[in-house]
Amino acid sequence: MPARALATAASGGPRKKSRFAVEEGGEHEQVSNFKQQRQRELQEDRESEDPFCPDPYPRLTSDGRKSVVQFLEDFDSGPSNKEVVIMGRVRSKRVAGSALIFLDIVNEFQKVQIMINKKKCVPARLARNRKFTVLKHLIQVGDHISVIGVATRTEAGEPTLEARELPELLAPSMEQIPDKLTNPKSRIKERHVDMLVNREVVDVLRLRSEITKYMRDHLHSKRFLEFQTPILAGNAGGAVARPFVTRSSANLRNRALALRVAPELWLKRLVVGGVDRVFEIGPAFRNEGVDATHNPEFTMCEFYSAYTNLADLIAETEELLHGLARRCQELIATQLTSLPPVDLSRFVRPFRQVELVPALEACMGLRLPKLSGEDALPEMLAMLRLGGIEVPGEVPSTLPKLLDRLTAQFLETMSFKEPIFITNHPACMSPLAKSFVCPNTLQLVSARAELFVGGRELANMYEEENNPEEQRRKLLAHRRLAAVQNVDEKADDKADDKAAAQKAEKAAVQKADGKVAVQNADEKADDQADEKAAVQKADEKAAVQNVDEKADDKADDKAAAQKAEKAAVQKADGKVAVQNADEKADDQADEKAAVQKADEKAAVQNVDEKADDKADDKAAAQKAEKAAVQKADGKVAVQNADEKADDQADEKAAVQKADEKAAVQNVDEKADDKADDKAAAQKAEKAAVQKADGKVAVQNADEKADDQADEKAAVQKADEKAAVQNVDEKADDKADDKAAVQNADEKAAAAYKQTTAS
Repeated sequence: MPARALATAASGGPRKKSRFAVEEGGEHEQVSNFKQQRQRELQEDRESEDPFCPDPYPRLTSDGRKSVVQFLEDFDSGPSNKEVVIMGRVRSKRVAGSALIFLDIVNEFQKVQIMINKKKCVPARLARNRKFTVLKHLIQVGDHISVIGVATRTEAGEPTLEARELPELLAPSMEQIPDKLTNPKSRIKERHVDMLVNREVVDVLRLRSEITKYMRDHLHSKRFLEFQTPILAGNAGGAVARPFVTRSSANLRNRALALRVAPELWLKRLVVGGVDRVFEIGPAFRNEGVDATHNPEFTMCEFYSAYTNLADLIAETEELLHGLARRCQELIATQLTSLPPVDLSRFVRPFRQVELVPALEACMGLRLPKLSGEDALPEMLAMLRLGGIEVPGEVPSTLPKLLDRLTAQFLETMSFKEPIFITNHPACMSPLAKSFVCPNTLQLVSARAELFVGGRELANMYEEENNPEEQRRKLLAHRRLAAVQNVDEKADDKADDKAAAQKAEKAAVQKADGKVAVQNADEKADDQADEKAAVQKADEKAAVQNVDEKADDKADDKAAAQKAEKAAVQKADGKVAVQNADEKADDQADEKAAVQKADEKAAVQNVDEKADDKADDKAAAQKAEKAAVQKADGKVAVQNADEKADDQADEKAAVQKADEKAAVQNVDEKADDKADDKAAAQKAEKAAVQKADGKVAVQNADEKADDQADEKAAVQKADEKAAVQNVDEKADDKADDKAAVQNADEKAAAAYKQTTAS
C-alpha cells in the first residue's frame, strides 16, 4: 500500500507519504515484545519442514462440533467413547512433565478441562516428532483452539476431554491477558479486557440480558404483543424531558428531528388502533446530564393494557417483580456466582402501599391545604415555614415540584427496607391520569402509583384520562404551568447570564484598574523624575546665580542701588517728607517690619508650594526662597551701607526683586511638567501676581501709615488674603481631584470597552 501510494505521486514533485504508511509505522512502533515474540515463533514454525500450524487463522470445519455447554450436558447423561470437537479460548495452561499438558478452555461462559497426552495424540511411529514439543511452547493463554477427543473423568472426578489429536490453533493471541485490572480509568477504556479479567463485569451484563428476557417472556405469557416504534422522529413527546435534536439531510427537506424520550405516544396509537395489549423494550434518550440515577441513554419497558384499572396494574407489576427476584437468585446461585445474592424476603407479595397525602401529613406533622386551589403554593410554603420544615435545595417555583421534593425527602426513603407503592398523587402532579376526590383526605388526587425499591423509582403506572374535554382542560393547564416553568428557567438563565456578565465586567474593570494603576504609577514615576529634574535645575540656577552675584558684587550692588534709587525717586515724588519722617522716627522698627514682611512672604510662598502637593517641589521652593531671602538680606545690607538716606526703599526694591526671581523660578520649574503641571504653574503664577499686587498695596499702606498700626493692619490684611487663598486653593484642589477622578473613570471605561471589543 505505501509503495502504491508513492507510485501515484506526480513525477518531479515532492512524494507525499501515504496515510496508511503512517498508521502502519505508528502501529509498528507500538508493537509489544510479546507480540514480536509470537510473530517470530509462528513464522519459524511455518518455515519448518513439518509445521505444527501452517495457517494460524484457518477456516472452521463443520463435523461434530459441540460447545462446552453441550459437552457438559451430554457428559451428565453418561460418558461416551464417541469423538467430539470442542472449540474455545485457552484460559489456563499446566505442563505436567514432558508428555502431558492440561488446558482449560472457555466457551459460552462455561469451562472444561482438556488433557493432552503425547501417547494418545502422537502415534508410536511418530514418537520422535517435534510437533508435541512445539505445541507445548507455542500454545499460550488467550489462544483460540479446536480439540478432537473423547469424554472422560479424571481421578479427581472432573469432566475432561481427552485429546486424540494435537489441538489445532484457530487464532493466536497477540497480547497477554493481565492477571488483574483494578485501575478505574483502564477498566473504562478497555472494557473488553475488563470483562476477561473481572468476572463480575460480564456477570452483570449476563444478568441484565436475563432480566430483559424474563420480562419479555412474562409479557408474552400475558398475551401482550411487542412492537418496535420509531426512535427518530420530528417530535420527541411522551415525557417532560429535553431531547437530543438533529437535522435531516437535504433530500429530506432539512427537517428538524429528535431522538425519542419515551415510546408512549406511539404505543398509545397502537392501542387506539385496536392492539389492546402492547409493550416495547427499547432505548430512550434524554439530554439532561448524568448522575447516580440518570443516564442520557437508557433502556425502558412500557406496556399498555385496555380495560385495566390501577389495582390491575399494581398486581401485574408485583407479579413481574416477584418473579424477577426469584429468577435472578437462581442465576446467581448457579451461574453468576460472582454477584451478591438477592434477598427474596424483601419481595414477598403483596408489596406495601403508601397513600401520598396522608403519609406526607403524618411525616411532617402538618395538615396540607387544599392542593387544587390557586393559592396552594404560597399556603404550602407558609405552612412549611411555620412548621420549621426545610426543603433541601432552592425553593421550588411550582406546586408539583414542591410536592415531588417533599415526597423524595419523606416517603421514598421508606423503600430502603422494602418495596413500596406510593399511590394517589395530587392531581397537579399527574395531569394525564384520571382524577377523583379521595374520601379520606377530600383532596383531588389521580389514579396513579409509583414503585420504589432501594430508594429508586422502578415503575410508574396510572389510569389514562380518556375524557376528551377533561383531557383538553388538563393539557391546557399543564401547558400554562410549563410556560411558567420556562419563564422561570429563562429568568434563571438570564440571571445567570447577568451574573456572568457582571463577573466578566468586574474582571474587566479590575484589569482596567490594574492598567490605570500601572499608568498612574508610570505617571507618578515620570512626575517624580520631572520634579527631581526641576529641583536639580533650580539648584543649578541658584548656584549659578550665587556665583554670578559673588563674582560681581559691586557691579550688581551698584546696578541694584541705581535701580532702587530710580524706583525710590519715582515713588518719592510728593512723599519725601513722609519718608524722611519714617526714616528718622525709628530705624529699628523698619528693620523689624522688614523681617516680618519677609516672614509673611515666606508663609505666602509656603502656601503656594502646598498647592502643588509635591514634597520635592516644596523643598526646592523653600531652598529657592531661602536663597532669595539671603540675597535680599545681602542687598538690604549693601543698600544700608551705600544708601543710608533711603533704607526702606532699598529693602522694598530688594524684596520685589526676590519675589520676581521666585516667580520666574516657579514658572521655569513648572514649564517642564505635563499639561496638568502647566495649568497648576499658571494658576500659581497668577496667584503670585495677585500676591505681588497685594504686596505693592501693602507697601503703599506701610509708607503712608504709622509704624506699628500700619504694620499690624498689613499683617491682618496678609492673613486675610492667605485665608482667602487657602479657600481658593482648596476649591481648586477639589476641582482638580474631581477632574482627576473623571479622567480616571474615562480611562477605565475606555480600557473596559477596549478589553470587551478585543
